[in-house]
Amino acid sequence: MDDKVSRSDIAALVKWAGMELSEAQFDQLCEAYPHAEHMIESLPRDRPRWDELANVFEFPPEDAER
Repeated sequence: MDDKVSRSDIAALVKWAGMELSEAQFDQLCEAYPHAEHMIESLPRDRPRWDELANVFEFPPEDAER
């Protein structure tokens, strides 16, 4: 994750989504966004569209970080 999303980028996403947040909520969103982005990036993208990910499980490789 090399590119850091700016607060103005997140503000644009909030506006696009039609959300009205307090300053505290916006601060929490800005703090959580990098973690959510990391989770999104970890989703597999090499599966056929018809695969139901909830029904597909693969054990992580033995050398995976824990």
